Order: sequence, then structure tokens, then C-alpha cells
Amino acid sequence: MNLNNEPRINAGTRHPGGSDTSPRTSAALSLRGISKSYPGVQALEGVDLDVWPGECHALLGQNGAGKSTLVKVMSGVEVPTEGEIILEGSPRRFGNPGDAQANGIYTIHQELSLAPGLSVAENIYLSDLPTTRAGLVDWNRLHRRATEDLLNLGFDIPADTPVGTLSMAEQQAVEIAKAVHRKARVILLDEPTATLPKPEVEKLFELVERLRGEGVAIVFISHRLDEVYRLCDRITVMRDGRKVLTRTSAELPEEEAVRAMVGENLIGELVGQLTTGGRRRINPRTVDSGKEKPMLEVRNLSDSHLLDEVALSVMPGEAVAVTGLVGSGQSELAACLFGSRPHLTGEFLMRGRQVSIRTPRDAIKAGLGWIPEDRKSQGLVLDMSVQANISMPSLHTIRRFGFRRGSKERRLADGMIHSLGIRVRDADQHVGTLSGGNQQKVVFAKWIAAGAELLIVSEPTRGVDVAAKETIYKAIGTYLAQGGSVLLITSEIEEALMSDRIYVMQRGRLSTSFAHDMIDSDGLLSMLR
Repeated sequence: MNLNNEPRINAGTRHPGGSDTSPRTSAALSLRGISKSYPGVQALEGVDLDVWPGECHALLGQNGAGKSTLVKVMSGVEVPTEGEIILEGSPRRFGNPGDAQANGIYTIHQELSLAPGLSVAENIYLSDLPTTRAGLVDWNRLHRRATEDLLNLGFDIPADTPVGTLSMAEQQAVEIAKAVHRKARVILLDEPTATLPKPEVEKLFELVERLRGEGVAIVFISHRLDEVYRLCDRITVMRDGRKVLTRTSAELPEEEAVRAMVGENLIGELVGQLTTGGRRRINPRTVDSGKEKPMLEVRNLSDSHLLDEVALSVMPGEAVAVTGLVGSGQSELAACLFGSRPHLTGEFLMRGRQVSIRTPRDAIKAGLGWIPEDRKSQGLVLDMSVQANISMPSLHTIRRFGFRRGSKERRLADGMIHSLGIRVRDADQHVGTLSGGNQQKVVFAKWIAAGAELLIVSEPTRGVDVAAKETIYKAIGTYLAQGGSVLLITSEIEEALMSDRIYVMQRGRLSTSFAHDMIDSDGLLSMLR
């Protein structure tokens, strides 16, 4: 299905074993049984994948599905724990990105690896600048070659232009020209359209089609289904580190792709909490929304990029979910609510009292805590102890005359470790050595210890194993039972359905909320399409 009813770029019939004009017998890149584990986390498990010359192959999945780890394995950033990488029928082993590039595999990330102060030509030929007989850089030959390379890709860019002055699409073209110059056989495009306006997306698509026509294999990682169905021959969906399916885009209905990404009936099997009408709830309490003012009310919240007049409320003791496909605006919403992302308009009220939230300090003062999606870089200081992480937002309560009171800090940390069942040697253990589930519980602990009245919880089970999911849900339930409120930001449909109320976010706008027993997974899925 094509969301915008636009013509498929790859409208011709391409055999998955090769391009239209030159059939091949071997895939450009094959993965067999790829697994990757980290302490406490199985990031990939037994993944098989084939990408053929001239094919554009989409890799779909929600946050934590394993896409990023798989890209790192293919590009040599990570070495798989198990499995085999095969290039055109021959096994290969990559110890670093240089090995992958030497074998013709290049990755184009959202954050481009260009030198903005150097020219277009210098960026393309940085590793092998043409020289004269005297050993000096042959600038005429350099500029001529770079201009030809870009014209072959459909871009007329002066070769002496500083890269930092180019548009994002032009910078991507330079990055791809660099890969083509180095004889790339497989190009991994990681969310290439995330920062591009629509006219530049079209330029990128034309460039991808040129590459495919020359037999280059493309792996296209994106959360934008309309672009995937317009551009790609085949689609592989991943979930929880495993490959769920691989189908041609013509054979895979869009709704089935969404179902494969979000999964169904997984969470209900894990959590043995209260049910309503046979469906599980994360909140052990029954919320009476008619007697109290909202714990948090947001009105007319907009930012300069995506959020558009967002309005929502969370009652005391209530669990409210905001769900949607990745890229719909949930992450931006969480950051704005906690003051770590600027907003243009918006009002915030806590228990009916207007508050100003422009910085995280403002949010903490108002009674908010945020458990971010990326706990390792945003929620924890990995080389500090569990005790130091738990006490960080509460330092004002454990200091006296400007000095930290170690005994009070220890009691605070030990109490949280006991109440949340954090598995540690002792409170002095570095938090970076804990499993993913226990790290997540430390983030919960620090906000509960700080007395946060409402927790914004972003993708709480991303990147943790099945057993850790249950402990995290129990931690949320315990916080709710103690009177706290939760705003759950999640791209997992079944996770959202565990909440008391549910909002659906699409392209920066929120739907009206649905009560727990007034919508099911089919209803939510139909709204996400």
C-alpha cells in the first residue's frame, strides 16, 4: 500500500537475486545466524538476511528492535557474538569499520561523517588525493573528478564548495559519492530522510534509484512507511532482536507490517496484574477522575519542529499512555515536558496551579521526573556508583551546611535498592556494570527518592530482556500504588493498552484520549496507519 498514492520508484519488476538487466546467483550481502549479546541484554538473536545487487531492502522495527545493532554488525562497528557475514558468496569477518569499507560496505548515518570546513572534492577524495609528479595535490584533476562523480549521481555541485554550506540532501550526495568512489557494493542508509524537507527527499530517492541501476545493494532503515513502500523491493521487520519476517513490499500489507513491528499479546503473557474485561492493567488502583484537579495538564504545546497544539492531562494516581509509530513526536513531547527541549507555545499546570517549565530544573521543582528512552546517556552516570546515581536529584535534602551527609545518602540508596529489588553487590557498585533491567530500576529509584509526583517514562522496556520487562512494569505499578502519576511514552501497542487512558500521536498531534476499556489493539493499529 502506498500512503500517498505516489508511483513506486521501483515500479519495474526486480528479481531479488539481481538487477533488471544483470541477474546474479549470489547475494551482495548475506547474514546467517547473527547474534549479539551484551551484559544482561541479548540485542540480536539468530538473524538471517539477504540483500541482492540492485535491490533496495527496508529494515523496519520499533526502538529496541535490534536495527541499530544489526547495522553496527554489518558496518564493522560491532563484532557478532555468533553468526556469519557473507559477501557475494564468500565469508568475511569485520573487526572494525575499515574492514567493512575495504569489502565495499558503507554506512550513511543521520550524523554525516564529513569535514564541513573542507571542499566537496576534498571530502570525496580525502584518503587518496590525486597528486602531480612533484607530489603536490593536483587540484584541477581533483575538482574535475569530483564534479564528474556528482554529475553521475544527478547533482551539479561546484567541487570547490565548502561542504558546511550545502543542504542536507547535497551533503548526503557527497557522502554517497565518497562511498561510490571507494567502490561501495552495499550502502546502508540509516534514517536518511529524517532531517530532509520533501523536495530534498525526492532528490535522495532519485539518487538511490541511480545506485540501484548500477547494481549497488541498498539497505534502507526508516520508520516512514510511505517512503518504504514507495522505494523498497523487500521489507524485513525486526522485533526484540529477532527477524520477524521478510516479504516483498507488494506482498506485505501495510497493516501487517505495523502488526509485525509492534507485536501482539506479548505483554499480557508477562505481567500478572489486575485485569479489566480480561485485559491487563499496569495500575493496581482504580482512579476516580471526577474529584480532583489533574496532576498535570498541558495546553496548546507547540515547538518549532513537530509538536502542534498538544493538549493532555494526567490525574493523580493515573497511568496515561502516549503511543504512536517512532518519529510521530512522542520523544519530542517528553523532552518539552521536562524542559530539555524548547517550546514556542504552551501552558503547564500542576494540580491546577500554573507553572513555568523552561529547564529541567523547573520541571524537577514542579514535581516532575523523567525516565528517558536512552537511560545510559541521559538517565545515568555509568562510571558513578548506584548510590551516587540514586541520590543525585536529592542532594539538597542530604546536604548540611553545603556538605553531603554520607550516612543519610547511604540510607536513601539502601532503601531504594530494597524496595525496588535492585540486584547489586552493594550501593557502591558502579551502575555501568548492572544489567539493563537493573539500570532502569536505578533510574526509577532516583526519582522516587526525590519525591517526584509524576514520572514521564519513555520507552521503559526498550533494550531489556523478557524477565526485566516484568520487573519494570512492577516498579511502575508500585509507584502508582503509592500515589504517583505516570505519563508513559511508548511505541509498544500492548504496553500502551495497559494504561488507564491512551492518547495516539501522529505527526506531532494528539488524538482525544481513550479509556482503558474503550479501545483495543485493532483500534489503535487502525489509527497508526
